[in-house]
Amino acid sequence: MSSSIDVKEINENISGTHDASKQERWNNIWWKPIQAIPAATRAVLEEYSHIPPDDVLSHVQKVQRRAYEIHPWPCIGVAMFLPFDMRTMPEYPQILSRLKDGDTFLDVGCGLGQELRGLAAEGVPARRLFGIDYEAQMLESGFELFRDEETFKSQVKKVDILGSDSDYSAFEKQVDIANCAYFLMLFDYDDQVVAAKRVVSFLRPKKGSMIVGRQMGVKGQPLQTDGMVGKKTYWHTEESLRKFWTDLAGQLGVEWASLDVSERSFPEDWEMGKRAGDGWIQLRFTIQLA
Repeated sequence: MSSSIDVKEINENISGTHDASKQERWNNIWWKPIQAIPAATRAVLEEYSHIPPDDVLSHVQKVQRRAYEIHPWPCIGVAMFLPFDMRTMPEYPQILSRLKDGDTFLDVGCGLGQELRGLAAEGVPARRLFGIDYEAQMLESGFELFRDEETFKSQVKKVDILGSDSDYSAFEKQVDIANCAYFLMLFDYDDQVVAAKRVVSFLRPKKGSMIVGRQMGVKGQPLQTDGMVGKKTYWHTEESLRKFWTDLAGQLGVEWASLDVSERSFPEDWEMGKRAGDGWIQLRFTIQLA
C-alpha cells in the first residue's frame, strides 16, 4: 500500500505471523493516535452519543487503541472510521433524501458503523439502516465508540459475505441503497465477483436501486498483490473497475441505468492517502439498476 512498505507485511501483521521489528515498522507507518476530531464527528458524539465535550477526544483515543490492538488495520491506525466519508460524495444529498422518504440502506463492510450513525444523526430512522461486517469486534467497537448498544435499533450483524453458511435473509431484495466503501479492494478478483454478486442480490429488483462505493486503486495497469485477508488482493484502475461492473451485469442478466466510475484525488487531510505513496488513487463508483 505504501511505496515504502512491502505489501506482504499487511498480511503478516494482521495474521499475527510477524516479528517485533516488522510490527514496529508497521506501526511507524500506520499507527497515528488521534489528535483532533472532525467537527461533524464531534457533533455526533456530543449530540447523538451524549459524550461531554471535554471527554470526546480521550474517549475516541481509547476506542482507537483498543480496536487497533485487536486488529491493526490501517483504517484503524489512521482513523478512517472518524470522517463521514459518504458525505463527500455528490450523490449524498439524494441518498439522504431517499432514506428519509422511506428507502433502506446497507453498509457492506461497515467496520465501526460510522456512516450508519451519521445517517441516524441526520434523522434517518435506524430501522431503515443495516450494517454487516466480517469482524464482530469491529461492530462491538462501534457500539463502544457511539455508546448506543441499547438504543441503536439498526440491524448490525457479523456476516461473511463470501460464505455459504451466513444468514442473508434479512437483506435479500430488501435494500434500496448499498454502500461498499474500501471493501471490494480487500479481495482477489474472483472473490470480488462473488462479493459484488451478493451485494446486487441484496438490492430491491427495481429501477433506481443503487450501489455506491469508494476504494483504493492504482494508475496504469491493475495490480494483484499479497493482501490484507490472507490471500491475493486485486487493485483496480478506473478502467478495470468500470469493466468489472459492466461484466458483472452481463453475468447476472441485469441492466444498469447508470454506471459512473471516476478517479478522485485524495483529500489533503486523508491519512491513508498520505501514506499510500505514488501510483495509488481513490476510485469512486455509483451504479443504479434500470
